[in-house]
Amino acid sequence: MGCNGLLAALLGATACTSVNPAFEATGEEGQEEQEGETTQGVPPATTSSSSTGAVDDRGSESGATTRSGDEETSTGEPPPMEALCMADLYGINSAGELHLIDVDTGTTVPLPPRRELGSWAVATDPNGTIYVNQYAQPNTVLVLEPVTFQLQDMLLIPGRMLPEVARAGVDPDGMVWVGTHDTNQFFRISPLDGTSVEHMPLGIGAGGDMMFLDSGLALIPSNQGNLSLVDFSFRDPVVSDVPVAGLMGGTLLTGIARDTAGRLWLGRLDGQLLRLGFMGPEPDGAFVDGMLELGVALNDLATMVVPPDC
Repeated sequence: MGCNGLLAALLGATACTSVNPAFEATGEEGQEEQEGETTQGVPPATTSSSSTGAVDDRGSESGATTRSGDEETSTGEPPPMEALCMADLYGINSAGELHLIDVDTGTTVPLPPRRELGSWAVATDPNGTIYVNQYAQPNTVLVLEPVTFQLQDMLLIPGRMLPEVARAGVDPDGMVWVGTHDTNQFFRISPLDGTSVEHMPLGIGAGGDMMFLDSGLALIPSNQGNLSLVDFSFRDPVVSDVPVAGLMGGTLLTGIARDTAGRLWLGRLDGQLLRLGFMGPEPDGAFVDGMLELGVALNDLATMVVPPDC
């Protein structure tokens, strides 16, 4: 869809440029910045973020960083290249705050809040393109460029208005997936033409996130602390439980993603990240292998793709 009148009306966008031609950027950047808001079942997010440092199960300490929104000017400019090169994961919340997360130091770098990015669901493809499902408009998926975070396109899910979307992922074929918060509706969307196919698996708890393995199977956590493995290749998707040793029952899981080193992380709403290990081929023999305290509320995680200029 590119830079057109509909996108400009939605975001008040004014630019269609890129600072990194390696990503073939053609998008536009939303300029509106507003404060966070309270969403159903989710504490209000703030425009400041902090990371407190962490001690994992091996006793190693990571650094601490605090950054206050009151001390920074939200200019809408891309973050420093150094921050992009050091980041391992994206985190997002319902106030439209996209965070760069460095799991090796336990620090986060917040981007200026943009209300139109308010979301419970974010995903990335292998090229680094970012897909954000809007909390206030669940039938839309915004397509953002990496590095500049400018709006490149918008995908529409046709048909009836969806309830809240809490899950997003990209499968090995490059199809974008979103899943509703509590009705277990999943939609596979083509980023090329926007066509979509609906799936409705059973036995998966509300909320959470989704992440595809190389096999095409999806790992899907829930707000109830469950982790499920789903095969969407069948007319009726096949769902199986994935026990995770060391994961407390009732853990409010809101995110799942790999970092740039291939490590798998589960995210909690309170900003705690749980690193998973496996005794056998993923996801067999899963166990909690470490913990990281970020200290910022996050509704979803996505893999960070390191820019080629790093």
